[in-house]
Order: sequence, then C-alpha cells, then structure tokens
Amino acid sequence: MKKIMFNDRYGLTQAVIEGRKTMTRRIIIPQPDFLSDNFGWAKRNNGDVILPKYGVDEIVAVAQRYSTIAAGHPDVDTFLFQVAKAHKISLESVQDLAGWNNKMFAKAELMPHQIRITRIKCERLQDISDEECLREGIRQFTPNFPKNFPIHPTH
Repeated sequence: MKKIMFNDRYGLTQAVIEGRKTMTRRIIIPQPDFLSDNFGWAKRNNGDVILPKYGVDEIVAVAQRYSTIAAGHPDVDTFLFQVAKAHKISLESVQDLAGWNNKMFAKAELMPHQIRITRIKCERLQDISDEECLREGIRQFTPNFPKNFPIHPTH
C-alpha cells in the first residue's frame, strides 16, 4: 500500500480525516511518448504523456506521525506493539523511530485512515471552481466568501 501526504501546516491531513477535503491536486511531470504504450494514459498535443501517481480505485493510506496516532488511539498499547513489530524493534524503542515525529518515515500499513482514488483528471490549476476549492478543504475566513456553498459537498 502506498501512502499520501498532506500538508499539516495548513491542516490538510485533518481535513481529509474529517471528510472536508475530498479532492486534491498534484503537480504532474509529462513523460516521454514511449511510456504511453505501457500505461495507456492520455497523450498531450506535444506528444508527452501524463502519468498519474495513483490509479482509480487504488486504496492509499493517509500518512500521520506515529505520535499523533498514538495520542488519539483507543488502544495505544496495542498500536505501539504493532509499530514495534512492524519495525522489528523493542517496544521501548518505538518513540526513537523517525516515524514517531515525521510521517514521511511511518509505514503505510500502520496508518488508521485510508482513502480510495475515485477519479483522475488533468486540468490547469487556474481552472479550479469555488466548489472545488471547498472540496480541497478550504474554509471560510472572509466575510465575502459565498455562504450558499455546502460545507460537505456531496460529489
């Protein structure tokens, strides 16, 4: 299982877990034309191919630090034991792991939250709609923000 990381500085991991963030955008790097035969992905006008990092229906773990998971886990002792076993270390050494304070080093299979990729499309960032901004997890911070947009979009 792969894992996906969202920026904690802006609260995006929490927005995903709470269900407020249901869409994400990633920078793509066009690949040479010969890859299209291997992956069957769409060609651009210049012959480059765009290959997504994740596939439709792929289950991806939402990366979190072990310390964050442990702080809110209903059975923290079992969770810590699972971490120790997965890393083949003693229970006493779990808090010394790089993944304790950095989710980049946490194992995907130990993450309690997963998401399923339901659709992939390629578009320019400037083409984002107000509704898609909400699905990206933003919140109202200004008085001029449209008030008729749903907080939890249904699609």
